[in-house]
Parts: sequence; structure tokens; C-alpha cells
Amino acid sequence: MSATPGAGRRGPTMKVRQSDELFERDQPASQRGGMPATPTLAFDEYLRTTEAAPLSTTIKALLWSAAVVVALLFAGALWKMNQPKRVPKPAETAKPAGFQQRPDPYPIRV
Repeated sequence: MSATPGAGRRGPTMKVRQSDELFERDQPASQRGGMPATPTLAFDEYLRTTEAAPLSTTIKALLWSAAVVVALLFAGALWKMNQPKRVPKPAETAKPAGFQQRPDPYPIRV
């Protein structure tokens, strides 16, 4: 049997590990052997102190060219969607010279 409650062949269970982690996090970083805690800035203060880094001209050109390609594809899809379906008409010139069409025995009258 193991001395630690919940410990098996593979080591302590998840509950035991979580409780250990929670206990260790309550201690200051210097006692845990880690780096000392550094003060963190509030978000609005971080935004005020951080300078904006503009994108390079090459990146801007690549993004604009990708946007143009996407816009053209979108416009083409909309144009194709609005086009009526074209049914090919049978060619009148393909019939032989002596060909005569028989009348339809069951004409559809509307």
C-alpha cells in the first residue's frame, strides 16, 4: 500500500495533485523556489505606456492584395448566382434538307 492517500501505481490522483498545487500557489514565489512576483500593470495603463508598432509597407500590400482577390471572388460568385441558366437550343442547321417533323400526337394545350 502507498503512504499517500489516493496514490496508486501511477502516482497520486488528480485530486491530490490539484490540492497540492492550490496549497503551493498560496505561498509566495520566493518560498516556492520560483521567481519573485513582479507587479502587473492594469490594462488601461498598459495601453497608455505601450507604443503602437505600425505594419510594414510589404505586409500592408500583401493584406490589400488578398482583400482585392477576396472581393473579386465574392463579386464573381454574386454575378454567377444572378445569371439565368441557359438551355442550349437545338441547332436548326443540323437537320437534313429533306427532314420534315411529324406533328405531335398529344399536343399540350394551355
